[in-house]
Amino acid sequence: MLFGSVKSVLLGLLLWCVVGPAYAAVVQNIPLLDNRFRIDHQVESITLLIQRENRVKPVVVVQPDGSKWYSDRHPDNVRWSQTDSSDMIRIVGPTPGPWQLVGAIESGSQVRVLSGIELKHQPFPKDVYRGQRLKISAEIVGDGDRIVMRDFYQQLNWVVRLASENRTGDENFGSGPFDIGSYQDSGKGLDERPNDGVFAANLNFNYPAGLYNIAVKVHNDVFSRQSEQKIEILPQPVRLAVTTAEEEVPQLAITTNTDIVPSKLHLNLRLLTPEQTTIALNVTPDGFDYQLPLEMVEGYGSFYLDGEAIGTTVAGRDFYVVLPKLNFYITPPPPPPPSAEVIRARELADALAREQQAKSDVIFTVLAATGLMLLLCGLAFGGWVWRNNQLKQKVQQQMSEQDNVELTPDGVDLSMFAPKKTE
Repeated sequence: MLFGSVKSVLLGLLLWCVVGPAYAAVVQNIPLLDNRFRIDHQVESITLLIQRENRVKPVVVVQPDGSKWYSDRHPDNVRWSQTDSSDMIRIVGPTPGPWQLVGAIESGSQVRVLSGIELKHQPFPKDVYRGQRLKISAEIVGDGDRIVMRDFYQQLNWVVRLASENRTGDENFGSGPFDIGSYQDSGKGLDERPNDGVFAANLNFNYPAGLYNIAVKVHNDVFSRQSEQKIEILPQPVRLAVTTAEEEVPQLAITTNTDIVPSKLHLNLRLLTPEQTTIALNVTPDGFDYQLPLEMVEGYGSFYLDGEAIGTTVAGRDFYVVLPKLNFYITPPPPPPPSAEVIRARELADALAREQQAKSDVIFTVLAATGLMLLLCGLAFGGWVWRNNQLKQKVQQQMSEQDNVELTPDGVDLSMFAPKKTE
């Protein structure tokens, strides 16, 4: 046999090919012979999705002439995306003939030839409430078949973006765009099963009300697909407010739209106290304007209230809305006025304090004056001593100069000893 014996299990490789008219609508299964496969001369492009053993190196692609391509070294007509456990490779204009994959390829998946890759997305409703949670799904398909592969979601990057249509009068006029979430197939959040090829949305619609264009884009280094539609965000159907008054129980006001069925509205609320204690509140209003006394509120300080509203509209549409966090503050009452005894005691204490302060001021003044006089006397005495010392030094200097004068013949006046002339 040209390429060896057929393996007992099919390897983890999916092939999507853009082929000629004779193959455009046909899904073909291709056997792998020792990790080898053949590309027909009618194939214009091919995309390989290869599932490897976890945390091993990317595969090596061997062409019919024996030359090799690597994840970090390949020609411009090849695009390569990789994760810890898979490779996605797109080849434009592949050489017809036998090809081979070298690497730790995981067995157990089938090999298919498909005509293309598409994004199949569940349509959004025409409008949603602000903060509403939606369960929306999407799939990546080839020739109408959902692609199912372990950890395939790691190959994909999802971007969901809201762009305002700037409709006059809308709250969202001039705002955005907003990136509001992603999709996952990990079995977490709203995703029901991991690795089943159905990607569940995790989106945040808590943005200003108004008309938007919503775009869902999935891409990697190999391909990119996008889906768009119009969607309107409506104001929240349930609004909360807390009123507080001195020495009265705080009141929670719940106001709902008239298109909501009050008996089918359920609020799951959480009250966070200043002591960081959480109190659960489950409320079903009996009208469009409902008042609930918050008798569990004790003490003073900042309180926070948040939660979810689950209800049904008059038209029968169910909704799940995340309510914004509400903060309210309970102010402690002012202290009672002091009694007459307390006032007299304060006045007496103030009088004693003033008397003591006056005594302290007098003592300070006397001490300051005494200190100033002593300072002046000290300065005067010091000046007298200094002048006296200067005078003594001057006299001593003069006496020293006289003692040091040298007597010479030229310096003696002998005329006084000469005989006097007689006339």
